[in-house]
Amino acid sequence: MKQKLTQIVFWVYILFIIDIVAIKFTGSIALIKSRMDTMQWNREKYGIWNYNIVPFKTIRAAIESYITLGFDRSVVNSIANVVLFVPMGLLLPLIMRRPSFVKVMFLSLSIIFTIELFQLITCLGIADIDDVILNFLGCIIGYGMQSTYNKVRETRRGEKKEFLESN
Repeated sequence: MKQKLTQIVFWVYILFIIDIVAIKFTGSIALIKSRMDTMQWNREKYGIWNYNIVPFKTIRAAIESYITLGFDRSVVNSIANVVLFVPMGLLLPLIMRRPSFVKVMFLSLSIIFTIELFQLITCLGIADIDDVILNFLGCIIGYGMQSTYNKVRETRRGEKKEFLESN
């Protein structure tokens, strides 16, 4: 039952991530269509594609923006790219049969790349290698939190068992 609930939470989280990151649905399908049309028009008219493959380009711009302007949209976006993916690192180990760091990170990267590819193909956003880096960092943080929690829990169980056996 607990495993099934965790799986449901994970899939609701994935749908949330797809909406927030890729679709960005705000209640208006016309707005989504307009965004797609604008990206497509930029491709056709100017040859401008909706991707960035230069690592740290947008991260560097966000850092420079923070230094000069403080918390602006690019800084908030960068932070959100990390924070929104922490739950993935927390939840994936809970729904996998035999999770390991490598398996969880591989699956995390697969999901992240799929979302970025979706944005590129549908013209619903910008496929950005920096998003992949920041999202992956969030997954690593979440996995670290999960691992730390498990180790603390195991240590406490061991201490409790030792206490019960000594009394």
